[in-house]
Amino acid sequence: MRSPFFKIAAFFIAFLLSASSFCYAKKIILVTQIVEHPALNAVRKGVYDILKDKESRQDIDLQIIYENAQGSIPLAVQIAQKFSSQDADAIVAISTPSAQTLKAALRGKTPLVFAALTDPVAAKLLLNKDHPGNNITGVTDLPPFDKQMTFIKRIVPGLQKLGVLYNPGEANAVASVDFLKEALAPYKIEIVPAAVNRSADVGQSTKRLLKDVDAIYIPNDNTVVSGLDAAVRICHERKMPLFAADIMLVERGLVGMIGFDYYAIGRQTGNVVWRILKGEKAGDISIENPRELKLVLNPSAARKMGVQIENSLLKEADTLIPAK
Repeated sequence: MRSPFFKIAAFFIAFLLSASSFCYAKKIILVTQIVEHPALNAVRKGVYDILKDKESRQDIDLQIIYENAQGSIPLAVQIAQKFSSQDADAIVAISTPSAQTLKAALRGKTPLVFAALTDPVAAKLLLNKDHPGNNITGVTDLPPFDKQMTFIKRIVPGLQKLGVLYNPGEANAVASVDFLKEALAPYKIEIVPAAVNRSADVGQSTKRLLKDVDAIYIPNDNTVVSGLDAAVRICHERKMPLFAADIMLVERGLVGMIGFDYYAIGRQTGNVVWRILKGEKAGDISIENPRELKLVLNPSAARKMGVQIENSLLKEADTLIPAK
């Protein structure tokens, strides 16, 4: 017959084993993005880094599974359907198309955290940024349009018409055009939009703008960014100042920009995912905007496009891109 001491000891051993398995429970995070490009990749790295850092300091085992849609909406739909059938603790959607396809597939079943998405209301992901509901939350990449337009005016003082390359089928870009019109209204500057339905059309759309505008701006638009090199080449040849909302694109031959660090947005997104893993409901977490602003300038590219960056502005820069 076993002694009471043996029974008590067995109970505590079973309790400790149970607690241990709970503390080290595996959490599965699914991550997808619409296409490979520097800003989205930086977001993903930020998400990974913050989660891995927390994993190393907490009693948790994270498994992160990643899929890329390679710029294809049909493939994004397939990924969303695949993810919807998996038993995940949270799903991260990097870009508007990825978030939209996942929302349709998940129907609120799994917590969905979006990132690198300009306007979740315009993208029809939710109705209220403070109380998103439907098991959805995330971090926007809403650019500081007022500050960006002030910056462009400082570089191109005589600006009267600003060309905008954008894909009318991408909710991010359409929302950006509306925000730009609002930001430029006090300056009485006209927006001249040029539709880009495919990345291969970027060069042709850029050429159409040249005779009608004083500078060109690219919003957060995956289609246009995928064909960015064509716009850069044409603007260098024709001395047309070229700007983009994403500061990470400046090194590819743009004049410069004030904007957000996408790696920091990724870390911010990772913190939101962690809150969900610790028990908060995604739909109860308010949508966050980026916090850190940086000024990146490319003096060499600016000269190629016929503009000079004043010394006082060069001194304000967080990053100066060296001449290539």
